[in-house]
Amino acid sequence: GTSLVGLIPRISNLLFYTTKKITSRQFFIEGSYLEIYNEKLRDLLNKTGVDDLKVRESPGLGVHVAGLSRHTCKDVEKV
Repeated sequence: GTSLVGLIPRISNLLFYTTKKITSRQFFIEGSYLEIYNEKLRDLLNKTGVDDLKVRESPGLGVHVAGLSRHTCKDVEKV
């Protein structure tokens, strides 16, 4: 059952299930994975180990983490 499945797999399953049901549109899904520890932000998917990321706000992007990598997710297994 889903009672022992974590939050990320549950959200990913629902996201891909929902996008497959809507055939009138195409979807482009990207993912990032961020750790916040001792007020430091670290990109967990970037192999260079960048851990000095900053939260920024801009009119075009809104609130975002500058320098955080984004990865295309084509199906739930890639998440």
